[in-house]
Amino acid sequence: MAEETSIEILATQVSFLREDIRDLAKKVDESNDSKVSHREWSQRNDHVNTRLGGLGREVGDLRSEIRAKSAPWWSVSALVVSIVAVGWNVINP
Repeated sequence: MAEETSIEILATQVSFLREDIRDLAKKVDESNDSKVSHREWSQRNDHVNTRLGGLGREVGDLRSEIRAKSAPWWSVSALVVSIVAVGWNVINP
C-alpha cells in the first residue's frame, strides 16, 4: 500500500512536470513568433544601407544643383553697384 501511494505521488508529480514543460515550450514558441532570423535581419540591414547610400548621393546632387543655380557673391555685388551707379547718374545730371 505504501509503495502504491508513493508511485501515485511520483506519477502526479511527473504529470505536473510535463504540464510545466508544455507551458514553457508554448511560451518559448510565442516569444519566437515576433522574432526574425539573423539572415532576414542582415538582408533588411543591407537594403536599408543601400537606400541610405542612394539618399546621400541624391542630397549631394541637389546641393550641387543649388550651387550651380545661385550666382556668386561678386556677381550680385557687381549688379548692386551698377544699379547704384545708374541711379546716381539719373539723379545727378
